[in-house]
Amino acid sequence: MLQLNQKYMMLLFGLTVVCVLAVIGSCKKEPTAPEKDAPTWVQEGWQQFEAKRYTDALNSFNNALNLNPADSVAAIAYCGIGWSLGRLYNYDLAYNNFSFAIQRDSASPGPYVVHAYVGRTGVLHRKNLYNDAISDAMKALNLSGTYEFTHDRTIKFTDLHFLLAQAYYHTLQYTQAQGRVDFLRNLFALGSINWSARPVIVDGVSYATYHEALLKAIESLRGRV
Repeated sequence: MLQLNQKYMMLLFGLTVVCVLAVIGSCKKEPTAPEKDAPTWVQEGWQQFEAKRYTDALNSFNNALNLNPADSVAAIAYCGIGWSLGRLYNYDLAYNNFSFAIQRDSASPGPYVVHAYVGRTGVLHRKNLYNDAISDAMKALNLSGTYEFTHDRTIKFTDLHFLLAQAYYHTLQYTQAQGRVDFLRNLFALGSINWSARPVIVDGVSYATYHEALLKAIESLRGRV
């Protein structure tokens, strides 16, 4: 009787093992998605930026940096962080990240270094640091005289000239400000201004002083650039 029980138990154990193996064999593992590399995170970040999902873009650019990419990729990621933070009105951190982008790719400046200079120009201008804004705007224009921001094509070289006109005026560099005004008015076929005449006439309106006319001429360009 004991021998029969032992045989029964062994048979039961064997059937249990077979069932367990069959269940395990039937459970197929779902294929795991490959991990994203830094360039993929950067590409996704810019797509989110263009969709105005700036917080998501920040996360993607930071994920790229966490992978310790090469300098050229890191520069693009820092640039993306700078632009995203700028759109979120965090100008101090935006400035820092634009600076990181410039430092990481300064040996052979690519298009994203130009994007970083343009972004930093805007930040400096908003912070009323006009001399520094002038410096960055000129660096950007020297690298790309017909600049256009790849990820927001409403931002162009004309915006840099407009910011320069404002910055020169605020720093009392009136001749340089006038030069930018003349350049933009010629570009947009707005007609020339006789600056030596008194009164000075800007778009059909007379102004008693040169400085008043120059300021009005600068402001009249707003919305055109």
